[in-house]
This record gives sequence, C-alpha cells and structure tokens, in this order.
Amino acid sequence: MHYFLKKIRTMLSGAGGAITASKRSLLLTTSLIIGVCFAGAILCLQYHDKSNVLRHLDCFPAIVMLLNVLFILQHVHFYYKLPPTIQVVKEAFGVTYDPLMGRFNALLLLCESVVFLDYAHWHFSPSFLRQSGLQYAGIGVYLLAFGMVVWADRHLARHFAAFARNGVITVGPYHYVRHPRYAGLFLSRVGFALAFGSLIEWGIIIGWFWVVRRRIRIEERHLYQQFGEEYARYMRKTARLLPGVF
Repeated sequence: MHYFLKKIRTMLSGAGGAITASKRSLLLTTSLIIGVCFAGAILCLQYHDKSNVLRHLDCFPAIVMLLNVLFILQHVHFYYKLPPTIQVVKEAFGVTYDPLMGRFNALLLLCESVVFLDYAHWHFSPSFLRQSGLQYAGIGVYLLAFGMVVWADRHLARHFAAFARNGVITVGPYHYVRHPRYAGLFLSRVGFALAFGSLIEWGIIIGWFWVVRRRIRIEERHLYQQFGEEYARYMRKTARLLPGVF
C-alpha cells in the first residue's frame, strides 16, 4: 500500500517531467471512484440504528474494501507505465476492439452493491456460507488474484512500452495462460463471494464469466488478425484461463 501511495505522490509532483492533463484527469477520476465506492459500501453496510453503526459487522468488509482500493491503484499504476499515446492506451485497455467492456464492468460492479446490503441487512445467504474459515479463504483467494494481476500487468506494460510490438507476449504468466489478467480479475470475484459468504455474488459471478468469455473471444479474434499464425501456434500451446481446464 505504501508503494502505491508513494507512486501517486510522485506522479502528482511531476517527478521526471510534468504529467499530462489526461493522466492528471485519470488520477482525479480514479480518486473520485475510490471515494464513491467507500461511501457507497459504508452506506450499504450501515445499520439503521445510528447508535449501532457498524457495531455488528466483522473485519471482512473492511479487508475487502482495502483490497478493492489496491486493485484500483494497480489499475492506475498500469496506466502510468504505458507510453503516453492514445493509440497505445486504447489498445492496452481493449477500447479499440471492445468499447462495451467498460459498460458491462460498471453494470456488474453496481450489482455487487447489493452484496453489501445483504451482508449487513437482508441476510438472504445461508449461514453455512458465512463460516469464518470460508471467509478467510476468500481473502486468501483475493490476495492471490491481486498478485496475478500485478504479475500480468508488469509484463503487459513492458510489452506495450515497445509499441512497434515485437510479436506475441509469451513470458511470465503468459507462458502458462493466454489471459492471466482476466483470470486474476475473475478470481477476485470468487474471493469476493467467499469473503462475504454471498449467494447473491455467486449469481453475479455467472455474469462476470459471460463478460470475461465474451471479451476473450473478441480479443483473440483481434490478436489473430494482428499476429496471424504466430498467435494461432500460441493458442494451441496454452489454455485461456486455467491450464488443462479452460
């Protein structure tokens, strides 16, 4: 966490050159999103009895919210590692070939606000899902997912830094699966469902799986058009998300 905060302070101070207006705008937008997420989650978790605000809640919502912030900061960090050109940024985030992905993500994240309401108020989920052992396992899965995303982003940033792109990326996690970043993001939702013991989130995960699978089909078609037989050989050697399974 300290590393990311230090990184943001460096970016704001303009070390190594003044940061562009678009990057400053992204940072401010992301800060606003973090604030809205915190406020929304706290409002959803808050009990109606003002004298008992958060009294009956355990540590899991706070840990999940902290991990969500780390994911957002990692997203910003990845952006700042990219060359400052619109073409590269759009390609790195898939906007050039899948402009709808962001809308699907926003919709599913909005749906996940219901999970906070259920955890604090409704209690629709069966009690066996809210065993502390499963919830701690969920935190572990969430941390694993975060590590996967950081690992994938590190290699992606290096790849896009040389944007006379030198072929298909096959190092790091890409040696094992074709879409390690999506694997990490999807795994984070599994960790979220376990940490909250939420039957509702397990239903939302079906939507996440559809969104990820759709994105993979579009992206692989795009990459095949770019790299041709080189990417076809890579596809034959690797799984999409999980070696030997999918």
